[in-house]
Amino acid sequence: MIYIKTSKKNTQEIDIHGFTVTEAKKLLERTLSSLNGNVKELRVIHGYSSDKLQQMVRLNLVHRRIKYRMKSLNPGETILILN
Repeated sequence: MIYIKTSKKNTQEIDIHGFTVTEAKKLLERTLSSLNGNVKELRVIHGYSSDKLQQMVRLNLVHRRIKYRMKSLNPGETILILN
């Protein structure tokens, strides 16, 4: 199940729990490409019980929209700041 939530005007959230690394990466790439230019923050909920998704989001995900990444106080979440 794909879960994308708009929490603020320029912030969106996506939950990638239950996806494989490959599936999650493709989903995030498509999501980043399709986001409105006004969206400046994407909160990615990846969980923390297995660090594979976390590492993919924090270290391996490359997209032209990503300006930088921020670790959240929640270890199961990464915040992508967008161009």
